[in-house]
Amino acid sequence: MKKLNINLSLKLIVTFVIIICLILVIFLIKVNSNKGFKINTYNENGIKFNYDNTFRLTNKKDYIELVTTDNTSVVAIKKIDYSFDLDLDNAESIAYQITLEDGSYNKVYNEFKENKYYFLYENYEKGKQIEIIEYQKDDYLYLIVFEANSNEFDLYQESFDIIINSFKV
Repeated sequence: MKKLNINLSLKLIVTFVIIICLILVIFLIKVNSNKGFKINTYNENGIKFNYDNTFRLTNKKDYIELVTTDNTSVVAIKKIDYSFDLDLDNAESIAYQITLEDGSYNKVYNEFKENKYYFLYENYEKGKQIEIIEYQKDDYLYLIVFEANSNEFDLYQESFDIIINSFKV
């Protein structure tokens, strides 16, 4: 009889330890899942957009900067007084000037959709890409510039699209 009681006690202890371990694992999974993907909202100076926790946001003197957590890619958003009509020629000239600041870039494409001009440039020597989006509302021009290494550009494209798709003035 004593042997039977010892086996039963041992089984109860093992079962209790397994239950405690399972509860601990479930708790740790729950805690770590809250640290995952998170959407933040920027809403200042008449500009509102969402961005995920891939980026750290900093308000600079005259623009907003979002840098990836690994410091390899950046998004800059700037609001400029602009009372001219923004057409393709003007938009392309502005985009070209932005790319000149950082070297020799080749235009990959340009597109106009949803009242925004989209330009993509690539610098093959430096292995970098720049996407420039220009949007005009009232007497302001909004420039959104996304720069990344060519091999990481698509990696951050979804995070950048969150900013673009939620951008409102």
